[in-house]
Amino acid sequence: MDAMANTIRGWAENPVKFACSHGVNASPATEVADPGQLVHILIVEGFLLYSYKSLMDVVQKEEVGTVRSQIPNIHITRQYTVPDPLGLFGVCVFYLSVSILEFKLSYLDGLKSKEELYSQVYEDIWNTVLNRL
Repeated sequence: MDAMANTIRGWAENPVKFACSHGVNASPATEVADPGQLVHILIVEGFLLYSYKSLMDVVQKEEVGTVRSQIPNIHITRQYTVPDPLGLFGVCVFYLSVSILEFKLSYLDGLKSKEELYSQVYEDIWNTVLNRL
């Protein structure tokens, strides 16, 4: 996780240099008069990232894909020494951990197709970019 955090920080410091050093050619769109006006977006996937404090300092937006009806199944499949009451995880624990860790979550409907999810995330990211310009 530390290596990934360092890689993400390296990208954040200079996205164009980072891309070139990793064999990705800079597109002509990146050759503008004022490089400070460029917007670079990095998408990192993985649920464990949300609990890694070092990465949370650089993340600006989180999207979580889940089927809300599946949350109780997460609880059922876990093995606890002393089982907790049915519904505790889906109703309390999941949302409590989200509030304690101060996630800025946007929920995605896990029943939608990948194309619909990508489109929704793209639109959400694009709206965020436009609101910050």
